[in-house]
Amino acid sequence: MRLRFRIVLNCDTLMKFLIYFQIIYVCIIRLLIIAGMPGTMTLVCDFVNILLLFMSIGKFKGLKKAIKGNISFYYVYLIFFLLGIISAFVNGLNIIRLLWSVRNFGRFIVFMTACCITFELNDVKKLKRLILCIGHINFLFCCYQYFVKHLKGDYIGGVFGTEGGVSNTWLNVLLVVLFVLALSEWLYGRKNKYRLFLVMIETMGIAVISELKFFFIEIILICMCAFIIAKKTYSIVYKSLIIVVVVMFAMVISVPLLYRLFPGFRGFFNLNSIIKNATSSYTASGDLGRASAVYEIATKFFDSSAEKVLFGLGLGNGEFSSTIRILQSDFYLKYSIFHYHWFTDAYVMVQNGIIGVGLYLMTHISIFLNGHKALKANMAEREILLTGVLVSFSAMLLYIYNISLNTESAYLLYCIFPWIYICKKDKYEKIHEIATHKRN
Repeated sequence: MRLRFRIVLNCDTLMKFLIYFQIIYVCIIRLLIIAGMPGTMTLVCDFVNILLLFMSIGKFKGLKKAIKGNISFYYVYLIFFLLGIISAFVNGLNIIRLLWSVRNFGRFIVFMTACCITFELNDVKKLKRLILCIGHINFLFCCYQYFVKHLKGDYIGGVFGTEGGVSNTWLNVLLVVLFVLALSEWLYGRKNKYRLFLVMIETMGIAVISELKFFFIEIILICMCAFIIAKKTYSIVYKSLIIVVVVMFAMVISVPLLYRLFPGFRGFFNLNSIIKNATSSYTASGDLGRASAVYEIATKFFDSSAEKVLFGLGLGNGEFSSTIRILQSDFYLKYSIFHYHWFTDAYVMVQNGIIGVGLYLMTHISIFLNGHKALKANMAEREILLTGVLVSFSAMLLYIYNISLNTESAYLLYCIFPWIYICKKDKYEKIHEIATHKRN
């Protein structure tokens, strides 16, 4: 019995180590590649996921509980995969690209499930401290890149390197997560309540020099979402008013600085300009627009074919790779100049159609609703629950913004989605413990 307990304990420790390693590795992988390491270094994340998958299966009881606790999330993804595979059979199956596509979507599910199985509330708090620490280090990297290397715009990526157009795609995910952590702590936390102001200075300063215009829109929408779903107590209303004032003040300072550094974006932050930028060609060269990508794929690429519009070409038949030829689908070779692979919703639309686009969005909505319900019922861990809810809301925004949800940077989101389940698990375990104690 002692030996068995030891093995289980070591498995838990190893799983936690691998999860922490994955988060740290994701934050340095771009630097390693820029330093000369091969692009295939990203496959280290897959190796970690394979280990986590086998260990999760080994903890079958915990796996069953994790699936049951997030049942709508797993059901929606199951339907998503089944439709994509059936569609692939209908439209021409390439088994290698099909498996690659399943890997691209499934890797985050495996990682999230492992977090649900092995993490406890104390681990959540440690992970939060780790991400905040990475955030401060990232700020120093960005300052170095701007003030010493004299880079700006797309070339500032902080810990994610200086590769134009790529680094700050990943950077935006980290900034959003940092802001959500600080905002939740401000509204519900008991310690370090003023961390929000430091994080706002760091994140908004980085957004200015890296030309992350969308980040300013994100924080406004995130704040609105937080105020809508948070319980309206005197404390929350008071703190919300302070946030409104602080965000407005920060915008008044940041936006003019952004315009001064990048005069071409002057006037960007008005409604007509935002709508025009979202719907027009992304690079002004005839490629897809962010908000119009799904519609353009349906009308231009699929010729309004009902079957293709609804179900797409199937998993694997829209896959792409910048280096590995065998992973480049015929569709990608023909239409890559339209950059559909730059946006997650467009990438999903090509392979799984409009039904797949809805199903993929539903996976994040299910997490949001699950967290919102738990937020109403749980008095003790509202800060952690609110973080999970707001990160799932942020994922919905990123769905149409870029391809972040399909890059390794998405691990920073999927390590926080489980926080909702972990809070519920902790609550049920305490109730069970109390009930057992009373019976004894």
